[in-house]
Amino acid sequence: MFEKLKAFFEKKKLFKEKYIEMLKEVAEEGRLIAIEQVVESTPPNDDGKPRGANTITGSLKASWEESSDKEITDKGNRMSFMLRNNMDYASYVDKGHSMDQHFVLGLYINPYTGLLTYEPDREKAIEEGLGITVGTKTSWVEGLQMTEKAKETFENYTRKEIERRTKEIWESLT
Repeated sequence: MFEKLKAFFEKKKLFKEKYIEMLKEVAEEGRLIAIEQVVESTPPNDDGKPRGANTITGSLKASWEESSDKEITDKGNRMSFMLRNNMDYASYVDKGHSMDQHFVLGLYINPYTGLLTYEPDREKAIEEGLGITVGTKTSWVEGLQMTEKAKETFENYTRKEIERRTKEIWESLT
């Protein structure tokens, strides 16, 4: 009887060790998948929508990998990471923003491309009469919810993987 009890506790200890290691692996895989998802959701992307001023450089897209945590933080009973973007306008694109009607010198619709374009040279913009009033059609610009999509992807992936791999660990010990 004591041998069976001893074997049970050894199996339980081994299960716990394998389970914790598996959680770390799944969390790291989920982190990478979440970053991939947020990058994919960030403009410029291939969604077929026209883009304009300051939306074709890819700086916002590239900043997710640069700014986000490089590894999972393990605090014993809790693992986490921060999905970040250090571009000052990232939250506006992600969550949305209000839009007051105002004139923007240098902003214009390029007659050749049809895209919203910005001329940073103030003198040239004045000389050529470049500028338009923005915020005339809407008071709120919807965000693209890039981080929400990434969080959802992370949660779905980790939940399914933890369930699947837990079964594998248990079956390997029985």
